[in-house]
Amino acid sequence: MDYNTYHYQVVTPPSRAPSEEITRQRSIVLLGPHERYNFGDLLFSKVLARLLEQRAGYDASRILYGGLVSINMTRFGGPSQVFSMKRIQSMSRNDALHGPYDIVYTGGEALGCNHDMGVEMMQTPELRQLAKKEKICDCAYLVPKKLLLPQKSIVDSFPSPPSNQNFAVVNSMGGYPPIKECRAAVSTADFIGYRDRDHLTPDSAIMTKELFSSEIEDTAKVILHELESFLQEVDQGRYIAVQHKIEGVDAIILAQTLDKVSRHLKAPIVFFAAGTAPTCDSFSVYDEVSSLMEERSFVYRSEHALEVVALISKAVAVLGTSLHVRIMAFIHFKPRITWCSEMKHQKFIQLWDASDAPNCLKVNETLPILAKYVGASPEITMDKTVGVYEDSIQQYLTFFDSWSSKLIQKQNPVDPSHKL
Repeated sequence: MDYNTYHYQVVTPPSRAPSEEITRQRSIVLLGPHERYNFGDLLFSKVLARLLEQRAGYDASRILYGGLVSINMTRFGGPSQVFSMKRIQSMSRNDALHGPYDIVYTGGEALGCNHDMGVEMMQTPELRQLAKKEKICDCAYLVPKKLLLPQKSIVDSFPSPPSNQNFAVVNSMGGYPPIKECRAAVSTADFIGYRDRDHLTPDSAIMTKELFSSEIEDTAKVILHELESFLQEVDQGRYIAVQHKIEGVDAIILAQTLDKVSRHLKAPIVFFAAGTAPTCDSFSVYDEVSSLMEERSFVYRSEHALEVVALISKAVAVLGTSLHVRIMAFIHFKPRITWCSEMKHQKFIQLWDASDAPNCLKVNETLPILAKYVGASPEITMDKTVGVYEDSIQQYLTFFDSWSSKLIQKQNPVDPSHKL
């Protein structure tokens, strides 16, 4: 099987008959850390928005993006308009036609992120100051749904008062239990999915290839053209994608390890960043490691979510420390090594990855394990990965359908000719 072209097709549900048509008036807010560059966080909202449009019948205008600040994230592959939750709150409370807004907590480890921590992840001093001014909740990315309900004085002014109830969804989050600042939002959520405990559902980023395959393929063509001058004729377009943020590992040791990997796989190294927000990856660190290597390497300086996914999709192997780098390598059926010690990585590998996929490794363990993927009779193939991938896609869609259909059912029917 050609694992690079294998594609498991998402089945779009059949359209409802006109007599069964129920359209939705209420807008929905995707709340998450998509106001800074971390490609995994941006993928959550991209996946959810596309599923809401294609699978749940939402019009794009009824899908809003909430964060700590208002910002345009287009250049990072994110939404063109993220609203601060202070702005979302005002909009929801005063919107007689489309409010009060439902809310989806998009994913990641946001259960453990208070507002101060979220502020520190903003990429400029100006954004950090703005985030402080726009605060409405002590939890950064789980704002209790009741904060979006209109105040009585506003409701009294509406000619036709809206429903006084909105709904909240915890979308395949990790990092349970929530810190105290985030407990109220979780405890009052109507639908819950965790990626690593009860209410188990896969990380929503596993849907990326299913929903964006054509965009990823088109972007990959551009990237390969950009790398053309680096990838020599002898490489035949082959490269090893490497992302890392490793605490306490000497750059010389890492460079030596990557040299061995490059020689063994007969492919050069291409470094890339999973995120450039504070505490994330650093292009300057990549430059340092690259300068210490004997084999050829290149630092790909993209800060765009789908460009990173596309780069991973065409690599012959993927090495990294990021959980979502691991997940993207998994969904694209790539040999994958993850340098990790955090519980979230171990949980993903245990619960969602193939049974023969490597567990968390140390840098000096890389080559012996990666070598099991190559050769005439490799010890590790992608056969099990394909099956596990298919199952995880269906499990996530089942979760999505369960909550999105209930949100639709809870709405008051309106004129069927009026699109959502």
